[in-house]
Amino acid sequence: MRKLLLMILCLLLCLGAAWADPLPQAPDLAGSMTYPEDAAPADVIYTYTYSLPQVAGEGEVVESINAFYAYQQKDVGDYTIYVKSSGVTDPTQPAWSRFTYRITANTDAYFSVLQTEETLMDGVRSVSYQAQTFGRDTRKAGKVLSLPYMLGILDDEESDEWLMERQTNRANACIRTLVAEELALRGIDSITEDDLTYDFFPEEDFYYDAGTESLVFFLQPYLFPEEEPGEMVSFSFTIEEILDEL
Repeated sequence: MRKLLLMILCLLLCLGAAWADPLPQAPDLAGSMTYPEDAAPADVIYTYTYSLPQVAGEGEVVESINAFYAYQQKDVGDYTIYVKSSGVTDPTQPAWSRFTYRITANTDAYFSVLQTEETLMDGVRSVSYQAQTFGRDTRKAGKVLSLPYMLGILDDEESDEWLMERQTNRANACIRTLVAEELALRGIDSITEDDLTYDFFPEEDFYYDAGTESLVFFLQPYLFPEEEPGEMVSFSFTIEEILDEL
């Protein structure tokens, strides 16, 4: 009987380990586009280089993640390249953008990605960030999770628009308060309440960090003109810490 129990325990451990395995990465969606398209190197006004994640395997989660980034790739050619290139006022200077990523979590519950866009235009360098956290378990599997769903204050199948807006506003207000308190502790007084209201969107300006099991919220670098471009100013809170403040 003891031998049978040990065999069952080993089987359960093996199954648990298999489920906990991260999603294997597939080759990136990577490339470079120029404006004008197919121009000779000397006539290129602007270049956009990108690298987007892809994962291997089968199933709804894999298909959803890959489709999300395939759409981003399509958007570069259909939209981004034209909008960005229209901002070039001095075509004699180098103008380019580089879109890269870092996977911050790849667990049985979440697949989270932080994306960085670095741009040089008219001699000015700028950086911006965006992030996505996909659910891997039954909680909106394969979907990008906004903050209320990460916190569990909205059910996966919720369709009441009033409740969705209310819970989103609650979560946003909570995080803005926590961030304002942290800014004060760090002695940063250049960020106003209006800045946090109009330029910080907690429901989407975060990623999940598997190493600390925390949600990391970030402010866009343009809010800190005195800092070196690209230096991320971020704030880390566990889900439990946030729920305690709601």
